[in-house]
Amino acid sequence: MTHERDIERLLDHWFTDGPTEAPDRVIDVVADRIARQSQRPGWRLDWRHPVMNPALKFGAALAAIVVIALVGFGLLRGGSTPEVAAPAATSATSPTPSPAASPSGSASACVIDTTGCAGPLTAGDHASAQFLPALSFQTPAGWENNVDIARAYRLLDTGTAPFPEIEVMSQLAIAEQNATCAAARKAGAGTAVQDFIDFLTSHPGLDVTAPTPVDVGGYQGQSVQVRLGSTWFEKCPFNESPYAFLITDTGATPTRVRGLEGIDTMYLTFLDVAGETVVVNVVGPSDKAAMDAVITAAQPVIDSMRFTPAN
Repeated sequence: MTHERDIERLLDHWFTDGPTEAPDRVIDVVADRIARQSQRPGWRLDWRHPVMNPALKFGAALAAIVVIALVGFGLLRGGSTPEVAAPAATSATSPTPSPAASPSGSASACVIDTTGCAGPLTAGDHASAQFLPALSFQTPAGWENNVDIARAYRLLDTGTAPFPEIEVMSQLAIAEQNATCAAARKAGAGTAVQDFIDFLTSHPGLDVTAPTPVDVGGYQGQSVQVRLGSTWFEKCPFNESPYAFLITDTGATPTRVRGLEGIDTMYLTFLDVAGETVVVNVVGPSDKAAMDAVITAAQPVIDSMRFTPAN
């Protein structure tokens, strides 16, 4: 995975609450991860505003340049590689398996916003602190939670290949593809599970498997695997490769888009949780055998998920 792609993933905006400006600490996190985090596959998840704030892009690029310059300077002097300043890590403990559990994550473990992020997880039971509807689940050792906000919860296996990553998302609507690449809801589209399935299976730019009925924690839904078709060429400023808009938010004026590019496969499980559509998303490489391995590794965690609606 390239450093530039990792920076884009760290600075994405789908997961952030409130204003679109990220705190200054983000650049420290980026620099820390560039210097210390092991390389992960190039199919990291990609949630963001359709057009990234130019100031953030410049700041991220500047941070990367500074890190590279420091490393190069140390090598030229014949000395050791300079240590990159990073936020002080706190002890990461497993959150109490309750939706109201206090977050215990460190800044280096969380993407953009540390609020609610639990960081590294021990083997056993865990629960979201802020995601709605409340989510509980089980993981083996070696997993991490790096996003926990009202509309999104992200889990990833940091230990061994194939490094599955799971996102659970709510407050979703079907996205409209448009010439300006602006976030917008598809006119006349509903938000029920079947609406999403119908949209995906009829999309002219997608290759979609036959929907499979599923049951997660007693809630019914359908799962599909989705890849970008070879005849889809639509692009947006934030992606050099073709990109298909799939999901946006339910705000009065949507601001976020989740899409799919050609190097990725999505395994999407849409669930009807007490009348609200919740999606469990696993993203992996476009190669079928590799994606099957990712799904196999992620499935036990998905099967353990339980949702508790507010009402």
